[in-house]
Amino acid sequence: MPAGGDIAHHKEAIKLDLWDTAGQEAFQAMNSTYFRQADAAIFVYDVTREETLDSVMHWDEELKEKAGDRMVDIVTALVSNKIDLDPETHQVPGEKGVQLLEEMEINFFAQTSAKTGFGVNDMFEEIGARLLAKRKQEIAR
Repeated sequence: MPAGGDIAHHKEAIKLDLWDTAGQEAFQAMNSTYFRQADAAIFVYDVTREETLDSVMHWDEELKEKAGDRMVDIVTALVSNKIDLDPETHQVPGEKGVQLLEEMEINFFAQTSAKTGFGVNDMFEEIGARLLAKRKQEIAR
């Protein structure tokens, strides 16, 4: 499902177009196209459901396979969601996310709550800042 928005980074506007397929099979045929053209990828897991880490690892492998040599240019984020919920319900500690970040060679880790909005803007601003830095490096070459 497409979505989008603008964010500002040090007074520079960055337009983001987001595609969230939520792993739905109906969109899998289009994933190859998205992966080959992606500038960023956000891998989200649910801290209350450890099995969602399997999906994250699957999509990371898919992206690496489809993006090929472009993978070095793609900004990647690993995001733990639902951190607003009672810590007693968390099946995935933050340390596990950081460990996965290193194993999967993802650029950065963020903790968010889609329900309260905690960390969401910061995560998108970080992606925007990294994309902007990459663009400036490309222009400087």
